[in-house]
Amino acid sequence: MTKRPKLKRKLKVVVACGNGTAGAFAPQVMEAIGCEVIPARYRARLHLSEIQSNPEDMEMLHAIRDEVLKHKADVGLGFDGDGDRCGVVDNTARRFSPTRSA
Repeated sequence: MTKRPKLKRKLKVVVACGNGTAGAFAPQVMEAIGCEVIPARYRARLHLSEIQSNPEDMEMLHAIRDEVLKHKADVGLGFDGDGDRCGVVDNTARRFSPTRSA
């Protein structure tokens, strides 16, 4: 992704990775393609049964929504624990989980 042409307009992007592995690459990829990255304050719960971030969890999507609105971001991205699913919040606070929109 980082070798492709950069974005024509710099996007302000909230990125939430919780305690997952996406934190090792998602913010850097977003910056490399020309985004201004705002790390979300969301942290996955630390109970062993709930350690992964879940982009279908409304608590996570609401936390990202709040950050998008607070920072007037273009979009918010919330990754699950291993980084293969992503919930999205647009600049109007509309939430999209990997399986449904709300």
